[in-house]
Parts: sequence; structure tokens; C-alpha cells
Amino acid sequence: FIRPVVPTKTLPTILYFAGVLVLIETVPSLFLIFTTMDYPSGFFPHQLARSLVGYGLLGLLFAYIWKK
Repeated sequence: FIRPVVPTKTLPTILYFAGVLVLIETVPSLFLIFTTMDYPSGFFPHQLARSLVGYGLLGLLFAYIWKK
């Protein structure tokens, strides 16, 4: 079911997975935090970078598992 949607090469799979999760989870979360709470400005880039790295590593793990 997922194979036709996800690219077959490892790097595009990682980038696709991380990008989709950042768009689905991180962007709305940061928007909500930005509009409703008073956090320091350094929080937002840190949260975005942490999400990109974390979801990228998770995508690497999933790409490795899907190849097997």
C-alpha cells in the first residue's frame, strides 16, 4: 500500500518522510505556540531544526527497514 507512494531510493524516501511530518506536525504546532503563548524567539528555530533532524533520522530508520 505504501510502496507506490514513497520514492524507492533511500535519500528521497528520507526527505519525503521528514518533509511530510514537518508539514503535518511541526508547522501547525509552531503556529499554535507562536499565536497563543509567549515563548522566546530562539525556541522556534530550535524546534524546527530538532524536528527536521529527528524526523530525518526516523526516515532513515524506516527507509532501512522498508528496504529489507
